[in-house]
Amino acid sequence: MKTITIKKIHCIENEDHTGRDYIHLKIKADGKHIKTIKRHFDDGDIRNFNVEFDFIDTIQLKMMEADWPDSDDHLGTHNINDNTSVTDKTISFRKDGANYRLTYDLSVPVLTDAQESYDNQNNNDSHSNNNYQNTATTLHKKITRHRDAGTGRYVTKNYADSHKKTTIKETRKV
Repeated sequence: MKTITIKKIHCIENEDHTGRDYIHLKIKADGKHIKTIKRHFDDGDIRNFNVEFDFIDTIQLKMMEADWPDSDDHLGTHNINDNTSVTDKTISFRKDGANYRLTYDLSVPVLTDAQESYDNQNNNDSHSNNNYQNTATTLHKKITRHRDAGTGRYVTKNYADSHKKTTIKETRKV
């Protein structure tokens, strides 16, 4: 599971030149709306948030400036699906005459040696099975793995046996 920490938003130039902007930062994790952060901004304002959100594949950050009774202004959308951890990364929202910078950290878990070995073994097995596709005899091997249902991380069989309600057993034929 990846974690994004939204650290701060800096308003360099607001969209509504007649007053403060009322910004809505809409956050979707893996296609599901999870939070909308709402704050007023004027030129030069910096708001610190330091809020974390977990996701598996992609997190979407969509910035809107609320206008009433008119329709809201879309200032930009960013989809973040990096597989590398970063610190103090900055993205800009510059549509409709605005200029906002959002700073975030992204934490991506590192595969353990056991996970990498398993992934490499599966890749090698699938390639070697291609060599036997046209023969009458096919070699099969079962691999059983266990995952934590909350984090998706691989766990040992002993852990899975003692936490049956929160682990998932996977069996693959390769």
